[in-house]
Amino acid sequence: MKKKLLMAAMSTILIIGSATTSFAGQWVQEGSNWKYRNDNGSYAANWQWIDGKSYYFDQNGNVLTNATTPDGYTVNADGAWVVNGVVQTQNANSSSANTGNYDQQYPLKGYMESWFVTSPVTGTTAWKSDPYNFINEAAGPLQHALDLAIKNKDPRSLIYFDGRELAAIAKLTDYPTTGLESVNQEKLELLTIEIRNFLNSFDWRNASDYEKSMRIAKRIRQADYLDQEGTQYSYSCLVDGKANCSGYTSAAFLLAACVGLPISELGSVNHAYPVFLVDDIWLAYEPTSKDEYFTVADVYEKNYFGNYQQLGEYCDGTGYEIPTSVEGKFPNITYGIIRGERASLIIFK
Repeated sequence: MKKKLLMAAMSTILIIGSATTSFAGQWVQEGSNWKYRNDNGSYAANWQWIDGKSYYFDQNGNVLTNATTPDGYTVNADGAWVVNGVVQTQNANSSSANTGNYDQQYPLKGYMESWFVTSPVTGTTAWKSDPYNFINEAAGPLQHALDLAIKNKDPRSLIYFDGRELAAIAKLTDYPTTGLESVNQEKLELLTIEIRNFLNSFDWRNASDYEKSMRIAKRIRQADYLDQEGTQYSYSCLVDGKANCSGYTSAAFLLAACVGLPISELGSVNHAYPVFLVDDIWLAYEPTSKDEYFTVADVYEKNYFGNYQQLGEYCDGTGYEIPTSVEGKFPNITYGIIRGERASLIIFK
């Protein structure tokens, strides 16, 4: 993994379940179960918006009722998604899935193309902000990328991918690539499916960064913690369901990049964790301990050598100040002791 992260004081967030949009069809009953049959004869699966409400369908196509869904949301006796007993509804005029230009097969189409370039170094498809595209720069590739991110005040410029992750994003964008033919196609397909399911599970193009960060945290923590060789990848986290700290972090980077959420990482030589930029505040998340909250990230925490980590250098260069209070910024704020200090927590249990 080409990144590392950190975490400090934090805020927690209630993760809200959303869904893909189901087109015209009809409800059908099979025994005591109800299903939704689309016009093309297929049955609804996973989360679906139907007539402005969100429903969850199991692997057999049966709608869940009076239950908690596998990803942790509540549905009522009719199967509709509820929060504190209130049915959540969709504004049909605001959902990108209803605009006619959202492709569930290629959910990143028309959105991610600008992040792909042909590398002047290798002549193959590369991520636009891959610092090794600037290998001939006198300042060095990593420093050049950092300077560029600070200049543009865009932390997304510090994120880059290659190999399987790059190929998966390209596949979901329907972007033709060169130089990625050696990627294992079976694993590529499995990773692509998991990312696609995530993207199609909520209206991410219209979602707030707050909701995006919650959904990513909720998704990656589904993996069991396992610190061994092979669990340090986004693939191991999202497909195998096993991850060490680097695996959780890599998966968070991959999903965040797809939904346009600024992300970085903090940590030490032996540990890393993701940090999300939400409403201009860097929030840290600890997936290895299955935390159900965010905290305000200590972006200026120094490494073993007494230097800022990359995020700290970026924040220092852009004049970021760690907020002393997040009251009124996020819902469900409570307080707890983190690393021996009282910190604000925003719970998304």
